[in-house]
Amino acid sequence: MKKFLLMFIAVFFAAVCAAGCSPSGDKTLSGDKPCEIPTANSQDDMALENVSEAEVILEENEAPAEFSDEFSIHFEGKEVDLFNWDNEIELSELLGAPLAEKTEQLGPGADTFTGSFIRELTYDGLELKLFSPRENGTDFYIIMMKLTENRYLTKRGIKVGDNLEFLQETYPEISQVPDGKDDPQNGTYRFYEGDNPYTFIDFAVADGRITEINVVHEFP
Repeated sequence: MKKFLLMFIAVFFAAVCAAGCSPSGDKTLSGDKPCEIPTANSQDDMALENVSEAEVILEENEAPAEFSDEFSIHFEGKEVDLFNWDNEIELSELLGAPLAEKTEQLGPGADTFTGSFIRELTYDGLELKLFSPRENGTDFYIIMMKLTENRYLTKRGIKVGDNLEFLQETYPEISQVPDGKDDPQNGTYRFYEGDNPYTFIDFAVADGRITEINVVHEFP
């Protein structure tokens, strides 16, 4: 039995030497580097890398922490802003029960947004579109507000039914969206702030009057 044990130990150390390292991690006789066994620190670094990657994905789909209140609607002394989270502003209490509601999960065709969720809510004269990252799926933030009745106003007081002249006085920054037609009385006028073209307000105009207002955030 003792002889067998000595033979086992000899074979074990021969195998270790052949692999080019010692079980203690010291330098071998050949001068090669010792075997590297992941330490607690290296495992932590790997975990942090994975967390960082997840945070990047989440941040790409998250609502911004700060945003302009230009992209808000006002009605009956209440206010709803683009990027508001439904649970934080208690949307159901502000607007009541929707006339219609639809929620869907985005499929492979949505590219980096695959697995995320879109919710559409329809009210009288108002439609909302909300977004939830795939890591969430429970809480949603607003990415579009469509106004079709004059009870809803923009921050500057523009509503459906106002004329084009009043719109241009109130929003001197707006410009008509090119549509191949040279008719200022019929078309879409767009407002956005600074150098961010992805968050904007579109005013649809027909015969010189606003027929629809869309407060929108588009993902780049």
